[in-house]
Order: sequence, then structure tokens, then C-alpha cells
Amino acid sequence: MCFGTMLCATTGCAEDTQSKYPVYLIIGQSNASGNGRIEHLPEEYIDIEYENVMIYCAGTANGTVNGQLMKVGTKVGQGSINTQRFGLEIGIAQTFTQKGYAAGIIKCGFDGSSINLKNTGMGTWWTVKEQIPEGTKDCYFRFLTAVNEGIAAFVQAGYKPEIKGVMWMQGESNPEDESYEADLDKLIAQIRSDLNAPELPFVAGTICYQKPGVYSTFCKANQAIRALANKPNCGFVESGQFGTNPSDTYHWTGTNLVSIGNLFALKIYQMSV
Repeated sequence: MCFGTMLCATTGCAEDTQSKYPVYLIIGQSNASGNGRIEHLPEEYIDIEYENVMIYCAGTANGTVNGQLMKVGTKVGQGSINTQRFGLEIGIAQTFTQKGYAAGIIKCGFDGSSINLKNTGMGTWWTVKEQIPEGTKDCYFRFLTAVNEGIAAFVQAGYKPEIKGVMWMQGESNPEDESYEADLDKLIAQIRSDLNAPELPFVAGTICYQKPGVYSTFCKANQAIRALANKPNCGFVESGQFGTNPSDTYHWTGTNLVSIGNLFALKIYQMSV
């Protein structure tokens, strides 16, 4: 799929590079969307707004305000939050702000989605559209549309966006798939091709293996994600070391999700700046 002139112009063109605005993509399933709860955060996080980190949300992201460009924050109704839930963006914005780094985020997660053609009841990130069963949510192609729409929103707001990296949070639907590493490699290659960015940094996070988590430390998904450390312009964060919510063992608590966002921000910053 070709993105056309707009995205070609935002993924590394030489002109006017000083004024380019870095934009990062958060994609995957529900932990990419985010299920962190504001009530789990310390008081100092309440009603924060990060002035220099903007976000555009799409997909089925938990608790987000979709289709609007907003500042990242924790105030309900602003900064991507319309319930009491949030995603990686809080920790990312905190770290970027501490570094004095202004950046944008496009978040497009699909709850329960699969990386391949197994367990596709909530959708799939499979990149061969004609192979996706009829009636199955085509997450990858909806993501491409969301990127176009998000980039257009940044442009309309006066920015000159340049996609600088991708952050992947998925594996809970495919933890023991033998093909996970090959599937992830294929996805990365397709994203880089479609975004016209062959060296685009890609960072993934392991799925939870700490009690009360429900996955194995060395499940196939986690092994594949860690293997990214040895692949060009790829990396991973050990998000699986953080415990999930005791009442919802698939999703991290708010405070741990902030810490995971911090790790993602540090890794992607080191790889892309």
C-alpha cells in the first residue's frame, strides 16, 4: 500500500529538517491502547498536562478520545482520556518532557487483536489483506489509515511531522505461537515499506510474566520480542517484569504503565534522536 505524497514527505525528506516535528507510533493490542487507571496513580499525576507532547488516537484504544489532536495529560476529557484509563503516553510524555523533547504520538491499538491468522476474533495485524478471513477486523490496514489521518491532523495544526519510530505492544493473543518471530519480522518490514522508511526504529515490549500476570517469562512471544535486540534498528523493553492489576491480570496497573512508558521513551529516544 502506498501512502502517497503526504507520508512520503514526513518520513525523512531533506528539506527544512530543522523544523521537523518527530512523531512516534504506538500500535498493538489492548496494552498498546492502554488500560492503566488514573485512580492507581499518585496524587502528583492527577490533572497533569504535558505541553510539548501531542497525541492523536485511533483504533479501539481504551479510554481515549479518538480522532482529535490533543496534549497528553491525565485530566478526564483531555489528553486522550475520556474515562479513567490511559496508555503508554503518560510515561512517554513524562520522559520526553524531562529531556526537553517536543514530539507527537499517534496511537492505534485494537483490543484483543492477533499478530497473525490465529485467534483473530478481535482482529488481526496480518499484512496480506486477501488472506484475512471475511468479516475479520483488518487492524494493519486500519492502522495505515489512522497514520494518514493523524499526520493530516498534525499538518493542519501547523506541524511538519516526521515519523521517527514505532512502539509495539502485543503478544497476549499469541504467546506460544512458534511463528511469532517470523510474523513480527514480516510486520516490521511491511511497516517500514509502507511508511517509506527502511531504517525506522522499532521497539517492542515483553508481555507480563510477574504475578498476577498470566504468561511465561520465556513464552514464544517474549523470546521473539527479546530477539529484536540483535536486529537492525530494533530494540525491546522488559515490560513483562512489571506486575499487572490483581483484578485484571491482562493489564498493568497505572503506576507500572507509567514506568513502562518511561522505558519505551528512553529506548526510542536513544534510537531515533
